[in-house]
Amino acid sequence: MIGKNLVDLSDISFVIPTNRKSIYTVNSIPKDCEIVISHAKPLGAARNDGIRRATRKWIILCDDDIEFSENFLGLLRELADEHAIIGLEAYYPSPFVIGRLMMFAKSTWIEIGKFDERAHGDETEWCIRAVEKGYKIIRLSRDCVYHYPHKKIKPKTEFGNLLYLLRKHPRFLLYVLKLIITKMRFSSYNEEYEG
Repeated sequence: MIGKNLVDLSDISFVIPTNRKSIYTVNSIPKDCEIVISHAKPLGAARNDGIRRATRKWIILCDDDIEFSENFLGLLRELADEHAIIGLEAYYPSPFVIGRLMMFAKSTWIEIGKFDERAHGDETEWCIRAVEKGYKIIRLSRDCVYHYPHKKIKPKTEFGNLLYLLRKHPRFLLYVLKLIITKMRFSSYNEEYEG
């Protein structure tokens, strides 16, 4: 039974930033959805370029190397909320979502503003701005999609990403420290990080 508030497939644009010739993700996308592929560089610029060119109300921003089921897409369509960013959970202890797959209304991107046009950290910075504007973050397990194995391109320095975020959002440090203390005291996931 399809829910009343289920987003129609014809209202979805999949935006795929890529520098590859083989794009696995397109195999999971229903034919009723729009597919926008961007080869712009760096990654943040490709995300903005693709979203700007998308013509549908809902954006599913995703990497070029994932596979997902029809059921998972159905879940995204049920969870769709113009006041939320839905996506795959970021790595602990971040409370945000990663660019591997994120869903939001195009109007949300317009209100929050474009992604910073950089190679790494742009989705975290964008999520911080979203929260500051009152949007909620809905996190789903990264296991909801299959991520094709490949060599990970590491940012030049994780420390550089942290400095970038702190420069843009000075309150970020206090927020993360508070989050870590809260997780350590109350999280049901603590057993995952023991031993």
